[in-house]
Amino acid sequence: MKVTVYSDPGHAWGKVSLSKLADLNLIDRISSFSFLRGQFAYLEEDCDLSSFVLAMRERGESVEFIEQVRRSGDSAIRSYDHYSPAKAQALLARPALKPGMLVRFHNSSTFELVESIGRRGWVVRVQGRDITYRATSAQIANCTVLK
Repeated sequence: MKVTVYSDPGHAWGKVSLSKLADLNLIDRISSFSFLRGQFAYLEEDCDLSSFVLAMRERGESVEFIEQVRRSGDSAIRSYDHYSPAKAQALLARPALKPGMLVRFHNSSTFELVESIGRRGWVVRVQGRDITYRATSAQIANCTVLK
């Protein structure tokens, strides 16, 4: 399995899908030094990434690292949500997003998903109105799915 490792001058994190962590029974063993975004955990290099690699080896699976190095400044990963098993479980239980679904961003109005614009996010419409916006991937990752 290929794992992209993102680093800045102070630390590094390996990007692993939450479904893979669940498959390895690691959801409850990851620390809050790791981060969450969407359906991925960014495992801190010292303990959490090592636990992942050990679990993979115990299953007879190999891990290949692909490095993405930032030579100055902080990685954006530092601004993601800190990992918690409860948040990870909630993200795993979240249904796949499809046009027509209703979502809420924090405590805002209800929006209908209109069209995916890939990694950039979704076009959303205010429910009951003909006003559309572009919701970023970060906003979509943190929205509540209503139906």
